[in-house]
Amino acid sequence: MEIFKEENIIRRRFEKEKRSYYLPEKRNFEVIVTEMKPGDVQEHHYHEKVSEAYYVISGKVVFNVQNIQNGEEAKKIFADKGDVVQIYPFEIHNVENLSKKKAKIITLKFVKTPKSSDKKL
Repeated sequence: MEIFKEENIIRRRFEKEKRSYYLPEKRNFEVIVTEMKPGDVQEHHYHEKVSEAYYVISGKVVFNVQNIQNGEEAKKIFADKGDVVQIYPFEIHNVENLSKKKAKIITLKFVKTPKSSDKKL
């Protein structure tokens, strides 16, 4: 068992959001706390080897998601306080704050290690 102390947090501010990263060295996960102002929209992106779980602490957000491997149509996932949204590798996604207040989200990022069963296309 290990504990990762708050004083070891890396804090970064992006153009439209504030993020605090818990980045344990040599681990296969990250914990990110994101604060988004009303109307903020994260850029679309995807990961090849990362699965993410988003826990909405406050606010109302929408995730725009599309799997680029199977060609499925894009979908919107609306999430409120207390909801968890799972994003899988090769899903293009972003999140938008629909609230009139600040939204706060905890993201748990799980990175597959080279020994995992992750396969390249």
